[in-house]
Amino acid sequence: MDEVVHEGRENYAVPMHRAALRDARLSWGARGLFNFLWDLPSNWKPNATHLAEMGPEGRAAVRARLAELQKIGAVRLEKLRDPENKKLLGTRWVIVSPGSWAREAPLKKTESQKT
Repeated sequence: MDEVVHEGRENYAVPMHRAALRDARLSWGARGLFNFLWDLPSNWKPNATHLAEMGPEGRAAVRARLAELQKIGAVRLEKLRDPENKKLLGTRWVIVSPGSWAREAPLKKTESQKT
């Protein structure tokens, strides 16, 4: 019962928030993975193995990129459990609107960033 939930997205096929593309806290790979996840329809069934099969880097790289995204609050992976017996039912992937977490870095380093 894995699922994707887009928190804060108004509709499907919206332009990407510039700050998500320019957030210097994230690797290029994490920025790309976020944009891919943001573009997915809500009925897509998420799976890190499937994501790894869709690109050249492998499962460990996908997990590392997901960890980056989780660290700054761009993605939450919530365990879904049966309320009666607490059995794990799956994972809800919450893809959070960049307006809530992204920080747009300048296109040029400032003097304070150069040191």
